[in-house]
Amino acid sequence: MQMLGKLRSACLKYPSWKQQNMPHFKPWLFPSQSTLPQFDHDELLEWELPETNWLNASQPVAVEAHIEVESRAEIDSSCKT
Repeated sequence: MQMLGKLRSACLKYPSWKQQNMPHFKPWLFPSQSTLPQFDHDELLEWELPETNWLNASQPVAVEAHIEVESRAEIDSSCKT
């Protein structure tokens, strides 16, 4: 419960902090602002993951759902609105 209180406190203080710390820098909305290396989305879709035998896994694992990725142009244009 203590963690939730700290998280709530941080969330309430965020708007005033962001106003003083690069308020227009939002790389999660505008990928062109990101300083991280870019990757080719089409190449990512071509990766082949090794097959896993989930029935014999010794540790519980999270199974990810397949999500269709939009083209880079669609992602960029939706972030600028």
